[in-house]
Amino acid sequence: VLMSVPDFYLLLALAAALPAYMNPVLVYVLIIGILSFVGWAGMARIIRGMTLSVREREYVEAARSMGQSDLQIITRHILPSTFSYAIVAATM
Repeated sequence: VLMSVPDFYLLLALAAALPAYMNPVLVYVLIIGILSFVGWAGMARIIRGMTLSVREREYVEAARSMGQSDLQIITRHILPSTFSYAIVAATM
């Protein structure tokens, strides 16, 4: 549902809904906040796919066979593999 709303029309609706006498900095922060709320779904979908892919890799299977807990596998293997994409996507 969140990905079905086009950003341009959302910005037009926000510009019409916000009063003209508001501080421009506050308007900017509100628009950025709303756009990030709408845009997180695409990034979450990609991160989920990466996580599902990484958990099937050999080094994760080796860690699982050595008896590491799920929390250790997530923090040592899966999260570092997905952080690279998350950092780049967040800066863009």
